[in-house]
Amino acid sequence: MINVVFVAGLAAILFGALVWGNRTLPAERWQMIAAVPLTKDSNGVWHGLNLTFYGLFSATAGTFGVALMIVLLASLGTPVPAAAAVIAIMMVISAIRSPSRARRFWRP
Repeated sequence: MINVVFVAGLAAILFGALVWGNRTLPAERWQMIAAVPLTKDSNGVWHGLNLTFYGLFSATAGTFGVALMIVLLASLGTPVPAAAAVIAIMMVISAIRSPSRARRFWRP
């Protein structure tokens, strides 16, 4: 019974976050966190890195997903090192399948 309550409570919280996000995040003020200047060229034009709320929320969601996976695997009796190995394998597969586009932003 406690498992059903846990999953239902988690679903309600995440559904609430989804509803909030769909109503709030498209607004203009939620697009950019900051712009970090990286280099200035000979014409005086700055080249920088835009930090967005989308990136922040994506990183937070990924971290939350990994933490929840560890909790749920631990609840099944899976040792934490085994869960960490599964997560590491999944991250390597994800990195191989989708080449990083972030590298182009770090080059001046």
